[in-house]
Amino acid sequence: MSISKHDALAQGRSPDELAVAYRDRIIKAMEAHRESVKWTTWVKEIGLAVVVVVILIFVLRVVARAFRWTRSWLIDQNGKRIKGLVIRDYELFTADRSVNALLFLNNVLRWLTVLFILYIALPVLFGIFPWTQGLAATLFGYVTRPVGGILNALWDFLPNLITIVVIFFVFHYVIKGLGFLRNEVERGVLTLPGFYPDWAAPTFQLLRVILYAFMLVVVFPYLS
Repeated sequence: MSISKHDALAQGRSPDELAVAYRDRIIKAMEAHRESVKWTTWVKEIGLAVVVVVILIFVLRVVARAFRWTRSWLIDQNGKRIKGLVIRDYELFTADRSVNALLFLNNVLRWLTVLFILYIALPVLFGIFPWTQGLAATLFGYVTRPVGGILNALWDFLPNLITIVVIFFVFHYVIKGLGFLRNEVERGVLTLPGFYPDWAAPTFQLLRVILYAFMLVVVFPYLS
């Protein structure tokens, strides 16, 4: 390669100084390349790759065994801890349907976990070999950039989230207090002039709807 006076002027150096700097950079790149193609380097890289694959297989087996255990546990809890969902006299979900829904969710989580582990393992495996390190950085970037954006967005939204939680709890306990007053009026413990006990339940339902609507109005500006 050649170096002109304009190149040296752009770098703020003399032509001899710039030539020496470029020569040293080329020498370092050549030494790194020679080191990367040595058979000892190849043995180390292949050994590391084998270790990564063995660890990957072990982790996948542990994950598979864990999800098989959760599947067996869900089936065993049919009719015990997992029961049907009954609303008054109507059985919305039987125990079998609940177990099947949980088994489906367990299967989805299993595949998502396997895909996530593979997605993390592949960049690590590609990062071992010099000619695939660029691909490893690209794969990691597909994960780190969205995750970083989500974390930054959550951090920026955190003050609004705390405010929303406080508003929710205030309205929740106000409605709970009104429910307590409704029960007292229905039982006749608390009497209000001109207010019949039969009016307590519909009045409470109306006030609850109004309060929830008002809560949404208050919370809405904090959602943006």
